[in-house]
Amino acid sequence: MSQLSLDNVFCVTEYLPIRDVGAVLCVCKDWHSLDKYEFFWKTLFQHYLVFTIIEKFNKMVKFNVKTTLTEIQVKEALLSSERDMKKIQPILQALRSLKSTTGQKNEPPFVLAKAILHSTITSYDLHVLKDKTALRISLNRSESDLGNSNNSSLIGNRFKHLMEKQIISIGSITMTSYFSSMSYFLKNYKEETVMSFVSVLMGNNLQNQMIIYNLKQLPSEQEEIQNTIFTNLLKSNTIYSKYWEVMIEISLETFPYLIRKEYLETTLKKLFDSFNMNVKLCWISTIFCNFDYYESSFDLILELCIKYQIDSKDTISDTFFLDVFYLEKHNYDNETRIKISIEYLKFLENFQTKEQIISTMIEKSNYLGFISKLTTEGEEYLSKFLDSYPIPYEKFSIVNFLSYHAFTNIVTFLIYTRRKGYKFPQAHIEQLPKCDIWYYSKQSSGIIRYMLDNFEHNIYELDDRNLFFKDLVKSFSHYFFDEIKGEFETLFGDEPIDLERLGQNHPNIFTEETTTILLHIYSVPDPVEFIEFCKKRFIQNIFN
Repeated sequence: MSQLSLDNVFCVTEYLPIRDVGAVLCVCKDWHSLDKYEFFWKTLFQHYLVFTIIEKFNKMVKFNVKTTLTEIQVKEALLSSERDMKKIQPILQALRSLKSTTGQKNEPPFVLAKAILHSTITSYDLHVLKDKTALRISLNRSESDLGNSNNSSLIGNRFKHLMEKQIISIGSITMTSYFSSMSYFLKNYKEETVMSFVSVLMGNNLQNQMIIYNLKQLPSEQEEIQNTIFTNLLKSNTIYSKYWEVMIEISLETFPYLIRKEYLETTLKKLFDSFNMNVKLCWISTIFCNFDYYESSFDLILELCIKYQIDSKDTISDTFFLDVFYLEKHNYDNETRIKISIEYLKFLENFQTKEQIISTMIEKSNYLGFISKLTTEGEEYLSKFLDSYPIPYEKFSIVNFLSYHAFTNIVTFLIYTRRKGYKFPQAHIEQLPKCDIWYYSKQSSGIIRYMLDNFEHNIYELDDRNLFFKDLVKSFSHYFFDEIKGEFETLFGDEPIDLERLGQNHPNIFTEETTTILLHIYSVPDPVEFIEFCKKRFIQNIFN
């Protein structure tokens, strides 16, 4: 081998995969000297680009693209030393225009091949055609100049650097394209995708008995892509940290349906030990949303979270409380939901102060939604949760009542906080009835009753402040007679209503249109009863 000239070695390396060129350069000192010559890397770079273009072109042909191009045409044009731009540019344009004629155009293998093809064509155009950088220079013709240190045209690493950049770029494109198509994999092959990730992660430690059930077989091309992606991800976890975060989140979510419990801790240790980043609070939320599965491993999870530390910039997941209550796959009863939520908050106290947790939590709309859901189940459950994880009630002053539609029974919440010693400012509460007429007599009457009981105003003074009565009357068209009687009893008790007093704010409240609404109330069992009701409820005769 030492008898081979550098030119012969050069000819051999032109046709090797780029990953093998490094091995050739390590054979001996003479062969390694090729590394310093610019034209060596020029030609290798050209071949790397061309063969990458051809590889991706062939891959796209499998996806039923419409094209008259052949592999031979592409290879001859791009490797030609003549650089006939009239021949090359139409071929490059045709390659850029390749499109699949089937639904496969949205599948990750096609998307990935297309993205890499376009990137490689751009590099070929910039660094081979426009710079004309890869014209072949024989080493034999240059060997006489090798000893001349002033011959700077021969020595340099620009094209070696370009080669490295292109390889890194293709790696990044591969990662970006794959994770941009992640929704496809999760929709069609979620468990299989996580299994591919775990297989690469665990290596030889993966055992068939770890898996809960037999998975579908991934299409071979997609399996190859995933193995490449996850292998590179494992090698470069600091570069692709955002993709690690995605895979860890998906894995923690999928483990309960994939990995047997007895192998969970082994898998978790390997997972956490393989990345170089802080733990995200959303991962802890995912773990607690699958409480039954992870509960026996909480000590290990705490140990791993302490070891790798919680990301100081992270905040409590906005979806945790929503997931615990509404995800059908969990099917938790109210007692379990409350237990999980309290355990979750106490677990977080290992990394944040209780004050930090509460301040963050109470600003989350889904936390308020969780409180709302508990109020609909009865004050018993609301009390059980808030009594077990007490919140300083002055913190409730920052609750944004403008988003009160999250509460389906806000009166229970108001009464509970009042009983615990906190009374919301009247100005906050008065935002509520104005938000939605449709909800008016279902919830707003209770809110008005709460204000009557807790603030020094009578019903007329509250109407002066809120102008609620007209909207209440309009809402009657939605309700049955018995419901309306209940609303009047809630708001006015036994006192008859002085329409003249209310009329100061609503001069046209009992026009013909409004009276018609009253006369067509659903399911009036007896018109006489309705008339008697109106005589009792109103001081004035509304039928005049």
